[in-house]
Amino acid sequence: MKCKADYNITPALLSPTDVGCRGYDFTVAFEDAFLVLAPNSVTLLFIIISGWRGFTHAKVVHWPALQGAKGTFFVLLAALVLSELSLHAAVDDSITSKITVLAHSILLVTIVSLAVLSLLQHSRSLRPSPHIQAYLFLTMLFDIARVRTGWLIHGETTISSLRSAAMVVKVVLLFLESLPKDKHIIDSERNTLSPEDKAGLFSRSLLLWLNPLFLHGYRKPLSGDELYPVGENLAASRVFDALHSSWENTKLHSKFRLAIAMLKAFKTQIFMIQLPRLALVGFSVAQPFLVNATLSYIDKSSIRPVQVGYGLIGASIITYVGIAMSTVWYQHLIFRLMTMIRGSLITMIFRNRLTLPSVGGGDASGPVSLINSDVERVIQKLQWVLNIFPNVIQVALGMWILSMYMDAVCVAPLIIAIVCGLTAGFIGKKIPPRQRAWMQAIQKRVKSTINVISNMKHVKMAGLGPKVLTQIHDLRTDEMTRQKAFRHLQISMITLGNAPAMLTPAVTFTAYAIAQSIGNQGQVQTIKAFTSLSLLSILINPVAELVTATTNLASALSCLDRVQEFFEKENQRDSRIEQTLNSAHIKDSETSSGSELQKGRENSIGNLSHSHETQEVLLRVNCGTFGWTATDIILRDINMNIASPTLTLVTGPTGCGKSTLLRSLLGETVVISGSIECVLPKRIAYCHSEPWILNISIRKNILGITAYDEGRYRRVVEACQLIEDFTQLPKGDETLAGSDGSALSGGQRQRIALARSAYSGKQLILLDDTLSGLDPNTATKCFEALLGTSGLFKVDGKTVIMATNNAQWLPYGDQLIVLNSEGRLAAQGKFQSLVSSNGYLQNLQQMHNVTETGHDVTSTSIKERTLPVRENVTTVKESTEATKQIVASQQGESDIFQQKKKKKKKQDAAFEVLAYYITYMGKKSVVLFAAFIIFHIGCSTAQPIWLKYWTMANDENPNDNVGRWTGIYVLFALVTVMGIAMETGYFLLLLVPRSAIGLHLRVLDSTINAPLSFFVGRDIGEIVNLFTADLTMVDMALPLSFILAFEQLASTLAQLVLTCVASGYLAVAVPILGVVLFVLQRIYLKTSRQLRLLDLEYKAPLIDHFITTISGIITIRAFSWTTAVSQESSRLLDKSQSPFYLIFCLQRWLTLVLDLTAAGLATLLVSIAVVRRDHTDVGLLGVAMVSVMTLGQGLSQLVTHWTNLETSLGAIKRIKTYTSTTPEERNFLDESRNAELSEKDLPPDWPSRGEITFKEVSVSFGNHLVLDKISLDIEAGTKVAICGRTGSGKSTLLGSILRLYKIDQGSITIDAANLATIACQRIRTAVAAVPQEPFFLTGSIRTNADCLQKSKINDDAIWDVLEKTGLAKLIKEKGGLDVELNIDWLSTGQRQLFCLARAMLRRAHVVLLDESTSQVDAETEKLVTKLIRTEMRKCTVILVTHRLKNLVKADSWCDKVILLQQGRVVEMDSPANLAKIESGLFQGMVKAQEA
Repeated sequence: MKCKADYNITPALLSPTDVGCRGYDFTVAFEDAFLVLAPNSVTLLFIIISGWRGFTHAKVVHWPALQGAKGTFFVLLAALVLSELSLHAAVDDSITSKITVLAHSILLVTIVSLAVLSLLQHSRSLRPSPHIQAYLFLTMLFDIARVRTGWLIHGETTISSLRSAAMVVKVVLLFLESLPKDKHIIDSERNTLSPEDKAGLFSRSLLLWLNPLFLHGYRKPLSGDELYPVGENLAASRVFDALHSSWENTKLHSKFRLAIAMLKAFKTQIFMIQLPRLALVGFSVAQPFLVNATLSYIDKSSIRPVQVGYGLIGASIITYVGIAMSTVWYQHLIFRLMTMIRGSLITMIFRNRLTLPSVGGGDASGPVSLINSDVERVIQKLQWVLNIFPNVIQVALGMWILSMYMDAVCVAPLIIAIVCGLTAGFIGKKIPPRQRAWMQAIQKRVKSTINVISNMKHVKMAGLGPKVLTQIHDLRTDEMTRQKAFRHLQISMITLGNAPAMLTPAVTFTAYAIAQSIGNQGQVQTIKAFTSLSLLSILINPVAELVTATTNLASALSCLDRVQEFFEKENQRDSRIEQTLNSAHIKDSETSSGSELQKGRENSIGNLSHSHETQEVLLRVNCGTFGWTATDIILRDINMNIASPTLTLVTGPTGCGKSTLLRSLLGETVVISGSIECVLPKRIAYCHSEPWILNISIRKNILGITAYDEGRYRRVVEACQLIEDFTQLPKGDETLAGSDGSALSGGQRQRIALARSAYSGKQLILLDDTLSGLDPNTATKCFEALLGTSGLFKVDGKTVIMATNNAQWLPYGDQLIVLNSEGRLAAQGKFQSLVSSNGYLQNLQQMHNVTETGHDVTSTSIKERTLPVRENVTTVKESTEATKQIVASQQGESDIFQQKKKKKKKQDAAFEVLAYYITYMGKKSVVLFAAFIIFHIGCSTAQPIWLKYWTMANDENPNDNVGRWTGIYVLFALVTVMGIAMETGYFLLLLVPRSAIGLHLRVLDSTINAPLSFFVGRDIGEIVNLFTADLTMVDMALPLSFILAFEQLASTLAQLVLTCVASGYLAVAVPILGVVLFVLQRIYLKTSRQLRLLDLEYKAPLIDHFITTISGIITIRAFSWTTAVSQESSRLLDKSQSPFYLIFCLQRWLTLVLDLTAAGLATLLVSIAVVRRDHTDVGLLGVAMVSVMTLGQGLSQLVTHWTNLETSLGAIKRIKTYTSTTPEERNFLDESRNAELSEKDLPPDWPSRGEITFKEVSVSFGNHLVLDKISLDIEAGTKVAICGRTGSGKSTLLGSILRLYKIDQGSITIDAANLATIACQRIRTAVAAVPQEPFFLTGSIRTNADCLQKSKINDDAIWDVLEKTGLAKLIKEKGGLDVELNIDWLSTGQRQLFCLARAMLRRAHVVLLDESTSQVDAETEKLVTKLIRTEMRKCTVILVTHRLKNLVKADSWCDKVILLQQGRVVEMDSPANLAKIESGLFQGMVKAQEA
């Protein structure tokens, strides 16, 4: 029967005292207004405004059966609603109010509109419609109340039946609308999207789309193929476009330009986050009302109807489930935004680095440091910054409600928050500079580490292992010092952030009790006390977050400031002027003197002699002055024209600017004055003097981004003399080149880079001394096959500019450009004309006896000089083991992860890693830290218990002993705050730095002392990732996760105890909760650990790509490959983002499950209290309800923090695995071999003579023999030249003396000491070695000159060797010995000279020079040979060289020549005797070089 109250449109419940009324229930009018009219009106409005937007999209789903079924049930639902509407309109029944007809009319229109919307969206959307799902689900819940009301009103069975049938139809429609469409997507490529992109409302809300991933992770180790791809909205290219567009449209020179750009780019996402967050605020604020209502009901249960108790149970379900769902949605949206920001920032960092000047070479430390440190920190801090607005609202509402219970005392929490906030703000101002100093220290260490790892062979050759270890370790120690300065502020902020939570309840209740006692206005009552305590509970976290908000914001802005500073660096300005092809002509030039060329731009063309052939101009330089900066001038007044198709050779003394000229033509330098006009700026190929080789197959290195053409590819590799090398490599041209070409010889690297330029099809080709590292025979064949009269470049009509120091090639140039030592044009024209005039070229001819044969070299003459090739021979190649490791890395699985897959991890593996970490912190120190935690949590837990006994005492004796109760309460709070400060300070200032330094030193020591074979073929990024991403985690994420995990464990246990004290029955749920947590641990942690490993693993290729790209930035820009490289970086970033994002998703799944578990416990607690209302203690129930309010959050935080700890421990596991599996060089020692002297018997000055003996020495890499039974006797003081074809084993021979490679058989002795019995480092410090590619430490010129710093060489000695090597003047101009060395000051040849000066300072009796004259001019080579004769006259010198002509001169420095072929000594004698042997190999090589 209907009551009169049913006509009232109010949320008020019916009074049970009304005669004939239903009792505790909604009114009919209220249901019509708020359960029918309101939701349907909102839905209809949404459909009208935005529901039709997707109808213009193409059809992507074909599933007519489902579409028909949905249409059928929508028609049925509309018919049922129409029938009910007709009955209401025709009959004034007992369940019809004044607005019933209106409400049902809107309902009918909405149903029809939804039917049309469903039919149209069905085939145009990949996912089920979330709007229709939400509507059906919510209205179905409302219909439950309406159906119940209809059946409770007797005599209305028809309408009630229609409502029941309509609700069943809605259930069926909800099921149909929720069906996934994966198998019916038309475009197969769209089916590769992330499951999240195809998931419906319920799957996304409950994160059901993650279930297959959990299943895979639980059953077997996850691989990259099983990970979900990032969604379209998270793709790197898409988020980059958004941020870059906002960046460009944001005001320049704004201090917060990047932060403003981020707000603009992601404003929609930020707004959407606030919606569920505000819903969470609403549900949170409802908790104190629920506590108050429950306690009041239990206190007066004898006079309250049981229906009220049932209503409280329902309210508990709604409140806590609402908290769970709003929490998962807002956190999920936050972490989606964090992923977007991470992807956009990393992409912008990379693409911005592609546009920066190339000065500084391949320094990747800046971008890598920004990515691994600053971007990660931005992500950590911004998630808290986004909570500022909702926290302000929650605090305001909480304070307003608290005022109802505590009167004016409600301001106490605000006062505490203001005091803590102001203090935090004052401290926060000091954070950015200290954090910046810390980040800069990290970047400095990373820069030095990357430099060392990238040049490990050169570090070992030069014996610099201990030096770089000490240097990098000192940088790490300095980094920790700067970190401690930041940590002091962090500890203060952590303490201030927790202070409001600890102090607010005690101070508030103390103030209230005192006020009440003074005014005689009553006492602290139980219900009021715990209602107020629940209000304070919902205030604590927001207040704490607001207190630390300034710190988090300042920290995020500080990191963004560093990133913004990087973005605002001046980009590389390509000052070349692009011209059309027919804009100019030039006639062949014959000769022009340097003096003529200095007269100005008007003489650049007109004063040249004429010939009869007209050619197109590709490049014109008009009075150009170039440098790396506006003040650092390298080239002056350059005038030159490059016609097509011609061969232009650029030569001049070492340091004259040949390489700088080529880079100027590429637009890489600063055009200080003049101009460069270029016809084809994007059709240029460039071959650097130091080849840029990637760790991919040789074929892919050659192809670059150019499509494979078998015929052209064959011609190119034949012209570059690579066929023979391919036949010897294990997989031919599919062999991986190794990191930076480490699996190849120097000559092979140069020829591969040359082949890349030849295959690219570019019209203009720039070669920077490309043939310098080749033996004469191979170099001559390459030159003829590419640049000869019938060479590949000539046939294809290419224009080539080659910088060279080799006079052999000069006669074959169509034009010569000679630079002098001042960077000016000395001469320009034909060789025949220039060589007849006095100057550099004439001297060069006299030194090398260069003929004027022009292009008379023929293929036949080359063939006559070709060295015989033994069949089935091998050259220097990577080991089989290394190759396997590379292949595994290319497939996306590192060897560490392979070990994980092969061997099933033990259940306690995580605890083993944790124990390993604790060992580095110190076991006794960790025990003391645990004591601090127990003390802190114990004092915190005691506070609500003390409040309970206080209120009970007040009930018996009002306001008795107020001072004692309040004093001890405040004491508990103060001691808790002190415990937090001691706990965090002790951990962050003592344990963290100790473990960080120890772990870094362990990784560094393992890396420095690993054998060279360990680095062959291994990606640099894989190792660098340990020193960047892993150690960043050790420094930042791991310490906080460690503290929070163990702190939350103790806190959660305390909360469980407090929750169970109200009812012994609730304790029965604890074992069930334990089972739930155990199952979660089994399922969740197993998958999350693997994802964290994959996150770290997939980051390594990204970092490696960054490092290798930056090292080859000039080559990339020359080939116009920046777009392709950017796309590859986006692909790798998307791959890296996948596990990164999925980890967040898994954490949200965990949070949801635990929040729902807590909701179940809260509902169970209220249910038990309602059922046992006559036996429940109100005070204990208050303690339990306040505890259960935070129990869900506590459980979630416990597993989250523990999971974060375990995932962070993934970095420790990688470090542990790396250090335990990385081989050590000392293990290569073989003490069983006989030797006349052992290491302990070596004299301090060993070797004092320098007598070297090889006895049947063989060295192999894997199954490939490199040195084959080498036997040599090199007397003390002998000067030996090692010659042979590229890949014949020359560098390996030197490396075997330095024990870079393991000797398979035979022995090497120096001064009768068997090297197999001597530590590697002892040999390398006793022998001075100059590597093929110069290496420099990060530091001053003095540090680089006297690297070992054992002999305490004074400045006079350093200046002396710099003077002798011709570098003193340059060093003085740059500021002297204490200036930090910038390698861009030095040309390639000058770098080799500097390394030679370093070797001279070593004063060793054995000197090894690996092609130290390959990239110097003739004058500088003459200087080097003079230094060998004079400064090293008492030394044994072994020099690997391809320059043979000077060896046969009368004043040659060389005593003996050793000619290697295919790993064997084929000729050995004095150069004069070898040159006399008719048809001898040495004689043939000399003649080939003279041709």
